[in-house]
Amino acid sequence: MPGPQVDQLVEQIRKTLPRTQDLDAAVRDVCDGFEVFMPGFGASHSDEIAEARQIVELDFENVEILHKHSVFRKRPRWYFGPRPTHLHWPAFRDYLLKGKEWTEDAVKGIDKASNEIVSLLENPAEKHFSCRGLVVGHVQSGKTANMTAVIAKALDAGYDTVIVLAGLTNKLRYQTQLRLSNDLVLRNRERLFTCRGGWGGSEAES
Repeated sequence: MPGPQVDQLVEQIRKTLPRTQDLDAAVRDVCDGFEVFMPGFGASHSDEIAEARQIVELDFENVEILHKHSVFRKRPRWYFGPRPTHLHWPAFRDYLLKGKEWTEDAVKGIDKASNEIVSLLENPAEKHFSCRGLVVGHVQSGKTANMTAVIAKALDAGYDTVIVLAGLTNKLRYQTQLRLSNDLVLRNRERLFTCRGGWGGSEAES
């Protein structure tokens, strides 16, 4: 079994990964951080670093995002699905299963679809990027739940702001905001907040 040193490295690499381009960059960033306090850390702990990298790499071993419904230009792969340390998607998934009593198959379907959508966003670790896209869904097909899953996974992956344009009327806007607040914000209330109001509303709801 991995020792405490390896466990700590694994945890730090997983936390750093969403902010970096790939696994090797995350490992370098973590090692550089340790070097500040413990010069020579990389050389003296090379075996533990290699073991931690291998453990994190296993997170992706059985994860494959199939772009069955996507038309997109070729881009670097950066998102490989939820990780054990993520907060928002696991909370939303558990709420769907236990709070709303969705079936396992229904949640698996929304998990796969939202993985595909998030993987087509740009990596938030990049300093500059511009990304546009359109997701189309049938009436009463679970679009809001899918959108909530995408938001949850994007936040887990490193995005820090989400703007939702929820319709042409305040009634529709309020309905969508209430749904997002109940399904997402309240799952991690200490980490998320919403702003309510019409266009350009600024009243904070903490």
